[in-house]
Amino acid sequence: MRALDRKLLRELVTMRWQLLAIIMVVACGVASYVAMLSAHSSLSRSRSSYYADSDFADAWASAKRAPDSVVHELLAIPGVARAEPRIVQLLTLDVADMPEPATGRLVSLPTPLESGLNRLHLRRGRWPEPGRSGEVLLSEPFANIHGLGPGDELSSIMAGRRERLRIVGIALSPEYVFSVPAGSPWPDDKRSAILWMDRDVLAAAFAMQGAFNDVTLALGVGASEHQVTDAIDRVLAPWGGLGAHGRDLQGSHRFLEDELTQLRSMGATVPTIFLGVAAFLLNAVLSRIVAGQREQIAALKALGYGNLRIGVHYAELALAVVACGSVLGVALGAWGGNAMVDLYRDYFRFPNLAFGVDGETAVTAVAISAAAGIVGALAAVRGAVKLPPAEAMRPPSPPRYRRGAITRTLERVLSQPGRMVARNLARNPVRTLLSSLGIAFSIAIIISGSFSQDALVHVMDISFQREQRYDVQVAFAEALSDEVLHELRALPGVLDVEGQRIAPVRLHAGSHRYETAIIGMGAQPRLRRLIGADLRPTTVPERGLVLTDELARRLELRVGDQVEVELLEGRRRRVVVEVAGLSTEMLGLSGYMRDTALRRLLGEGPRVTGALLAVDPQQRAALYLQLQTVPAVVSVGLRSAVFDIFNETTASIQTTTTVILSLFACVIAVGVVYNGARITLVERSRELATLRVIGFTRAEVSGILLWELAVQLLLAIPLGWLLGWMLALGIVAGVDSELYRFPLLISPRTYVFATGVVSAAGFLTALTVRRKIDHLDLVEVLKTRE
Repeated sequence: MRALDRKLLRELVTMRWQLLAIIMVVACGVASYVAMLSAHSSLSRSRSSYYADSDFADAWASAKRAPDSVVHELLAIPGVARAEPRIVQLLTLDVADMPEPATGRLVSLPTPLESGLNRLHLRRGRWPEPGRSGEVLLSEPFANIHGLGPGDELSSIMAGRRERLRIVGIALSPEYVFSVPAGSPWPDDKRSAILWMDRDVLAAAFAMQGAFNDVTLALGVGASEHQVTDAIDRVLAPWGGLGAHGRDLQGSHRFLEDELTQLRSMGATVPTIFLGVAAFLLNAVLSRIVAGQREQIAALKALGYGNLRIGVHYAELALAVVACGSVLGVALGAWGGNAMVDLYRDYFRFPNLAFGVDGETAVTAVAISAAAGIVGALAAVRGAVKLPPAEAMRPPSPPRYRRGAITRTLERVLSQPGRMVARNLARNPVRTLLSSLGIAFSIAIIISGSFSQDALVHVMDISFQREQRYDVQVAFAEALSDEVLHELRALPGVLDVEGQRIAPVRLHAGSHRYETAIIGMGAQPRLRRLIGADLRPTTVPERGLVLTDELARRLELRVGDQVEVELLEGRRRRVVVEVAGLSTEMLGLSGYMRDTALRRLLGEGPRVTGALLAVDPQQRAALYLQLQTVPAVVSVGLRSAVFDIFNETTASIQTTTTVILSLFACVIAVGVVYNGARITLVERSRELATLRVIGFTRAEVSGILLWELAVQLLLAIPLGWLLGWMLALGIVAGVDSELYRFPLLISPRTYVFATGVVSAAGFLTALTVRRKIDHLDLVEVLKTRE
């Protein structure tokens, strides 16, 4: 072993605890990069493989009822390669282990069974026999939750008749990798099921022989999706077409794409913070080593060692730290990424979601960490290389100071130890600020990971307390006379009923267009209220259209502007309507009108497509039984179910995220505080020992060092709050505002929690350094050359 290698080994052993703190910071950065991007690549690979194996469609369209002959017109559209008609209907399910009815989406199977677009993956059992009534395939998530399998039966209300459905197989579909029921931002596999049935049997049950109400399409290479969907709309318009769309508006694909985008974004942001802090710590440690080894550097140069070899020697120390951190980080990242994929398996339903660390990702992580180490070591190495031997043999010249106005003020206000603290911080302003910045980032990480809890509570309060006051929401297969509301009002336990008329529309404003629905409401709705900018209920104007604030922003509309409304049902005409108001909402993008105004727009009498019910809690079970006997009801939704999902899923995920980010933040805080304290202790050990000799107590001497750390922490707190707010702002901006919107809301509790965690980590770390001050060998320290 060469002399410089032995020297390097001694330094690694001597400074093992300082370097270990930096290794942990590097490891956290590499681990977060590897975990997030490996999870991203695992999800992306599984999606691409599943889509390819299943022949996932490129476009979808719905209609009220179209004859099968229309398929030939769809195939004649330039850019359409395949078009497969099917029947999709809603039904209610009576599940033995649930008091409330579940909602089922019944989809017809293609012929032959194992062909067509969006091919199913049969997990258990067999395919339904062609022409055999009552046989269905059931979605695997719903089956697993309720313990259902091939041979079991479900009771359902299908087309107004009670039917027994026999489960013959369990399946997965690429259309429902992430299945979210209408009206909820989270999946509900307990109360929402997907079923598949032979098309002839389904057509006979719903009087759809020789017709379809849904079609999936594959587009040719180079086809313009926008032009093709416009052409599809024109073909299906006479048959009650409800608007065609591509993958970007397909619910499951959109949620999955959003998650992949967020993973990649976080995989680039979080590691940057850790590796930036690691670069700063390496710079601080190596600079201190070079400053303390001036005589050794001079001796090495006098003995014939060149600048390059000496520079490589100090760079090797940084690379050794980075190498250890990278190896540990890749291992932790593999473990963390696998844990993330295990969590995704509960939400994204793939036949095979396998985790694997991508070799390119691991190599890139190591390369980035090495680059951070080189950047951190660069200034120190440059200082070692440029140091002339003759100059290095004598101590560095002390810096020159002048007593300015600030110094004189501090001398009048602070005690002698306080002035010593202030002067030392002022002598190293860059290091002080960078130390505070490192601690601030640890506070910011906790805030950015914890604020979503505050935002979610706010979203739930606005959406499910202030806006939605109903208990049960029922939907009808088609628009019915509002006389049906009297029938619902007579059901047991119903305290109040509020009808809704929902009309699908396409809004046009300049070059913008958006497909949504207009909901007809009374002047002062009781069970589904509109909320203004002041978060108070508002009335529905007699004329004009009320838009969700986010939808108005997307369409670049303000109150008083004109918007063209294209009706997607009935006469399908276009009408120009004034924007009469804006509604503050957190979920979805919709429009609202007074029910009388919507009737005039549609040219129809009093009709409803659904109803909201306020229910006596003591009679809910009886009401659920009665709703299953109402032929017009095709789905039943519970407002309370959303809270159950929130408590069962989001709360646990948020707790896990907070714990992990808090540990990461503690690693940064410990690394910064410990290295800063050790460097200060080495630099000022002679000064501190002198103070002990002239009569200062241990508490007074250690207080000087601890107060310096406390000042750095106090500077870091407001900076950390600001950085946390900025990171949270970036997260909010990255959330798809079409699905749901997170307000930038950070509660004081979150700021206090983040500050408390980092302060506790810093305090405990500082105490370990204080013990070293208490055990200073005064004689040996005073013998050292200053």
